[in-house]
Amino acid sequence: MRVLHVTLTASRGGAGIAVRRICEAQSSVGLSRELVVSGYGGIEDQFVNHVVNEKHRRLRSKAESALLAVLRLRDGNFRSLGVVPSGDLPRLVKSLHPDLVNLHWIGGGLLASWQIPRLGAPTVWTLHDLWPISGALHYPVEGWQFLNDESKAFFASQTSRRSRALDRMLRMIKLASSRNVTYVATSTWVSAQLVNLGLEVSNRVRTIPVPVPTHVFQPLDKDHARGGMGIGHDRPHVGFIQAARGGSPIKGSHLLPEIMSKVWQEAADVQLVMVGGQTEPSEGSGAFANDAKVWSMPTITSESGLVAFYNAMDLIIVPSLLDAFNQVAAEAIACGTPVIAFDNTGPASVVVPNVGGKLVPAYDTDRFSRAVLDLLTSSADLQRYRNTAPRHAQRYWSYQAVGKQYQDLYLNLAGGQRGLARG
Repeated sequence: MRVLHVTLTASRGGAGIAVRRICEAQSSVGLSRELVVSGYGGIEDQFVNHVVNEKHRRLRSKAESALLAVLRLRDGNFRSLGVVPSGDLPRLVKSLHPDLVNLHWIGGGLLASWQIPRLGAPTVWTLHDLWPISGALHYPVEGWQFLNDESKAFFASQTSRRSRALDRMLRMIKLASSRNVTYVATSTWVSAQLVNLGLEVSNRVRTIPVPVPTHVFQPLDKDHARGGMGIGHDRPHVGFIQAARGGSPIKGSHLLPEIMSKVWQEAADVQLVMVGGQTEPSEGSGAFANDAKVWSMPTITSESGLVAFYNAMDLIIVPSLLDAFNQVAAEAIACGTPVIAFDNTGPASVVVPNVGGKLVPAYDTDRFSRAVLDLLTSSADLQRYRNTAPRHAQRYWSYQAVGKQYQDLYLNLAGGQRGLARG
């Protein structure tokens, strides 16, 4: 079976990393290793990369960005139009004669959504956010009454008439072009959104998580991990990884000062370690400037570095407002480090209470702080998670576990008539 993955990138950002891991998981069970990517987004040496014209893609992306600016909708909310057609990508896909096409992130001028039927093959679309089933917005916001004032201000443009009209129009175009598409929801929350949006696609939805390379992300000796990172052994450490787009509240970084101030009222020795947003390690960052209780580190790009970071922490906090899955939480759990998150969106599917960590009501920062304190003061619980969490990750997110689910899906769509072969 020849499966062709189509994505803007398989090497950059959270979605790009997720695509790479999905491809690697599928490769582990013998599936095809071919991708159609933009000029900068391939996976070198491991996969066959078919590259679309990057200059033309950038021009399409700029045209869509200009249109959003005219509509006064080019703000911090992540939007993609997906309307300017690609001339080369549908031709390229057809020329490769795939048995099946798996779409991932096709924004940024890679492919217009209305061109999907022109790909000429059964199509699967993996939802790394909600864009495939919404209009222009990647994360339409619900539950406004639970957001604080800063969050409401950031998402305010979503309530404008022009934003709602644009989303209705694009959603109609997108869904009309995707009548024969099978969707892969990366969490039970994403799957639920298909129902909440009133889409008649329940028979075309499969829930398959983002895989984690559990052969890499696994428990290590904590003292050794801390020594390698230059972190002291004499105090509790709480870890937080910032979003690449630091100004966005989607990952909940704006809630950290409130959460940690309440933690420090009862446990002044707790060290917060923040990854991302810095070029050099330093004390404090942003709202925590010059705070000795906060250690800020540059973005960690290697998986080995992330493994050391997770193992050096006592727990990881994930106060995300919106997330389709959350690879940070899954990676930490695979390393045996418990995660505390809100009981909303994707993280609620990732963090199983008393197995991988704790969930608290969204967006209750008081309860969040209390969960941090309770866990840090219970060495028995920390040790229990050290044992239960990696087993859970191996069972549900390992390459073999996820690769097999995609293999079964593809065979079902292809009618089980063809044997599997590497591309």
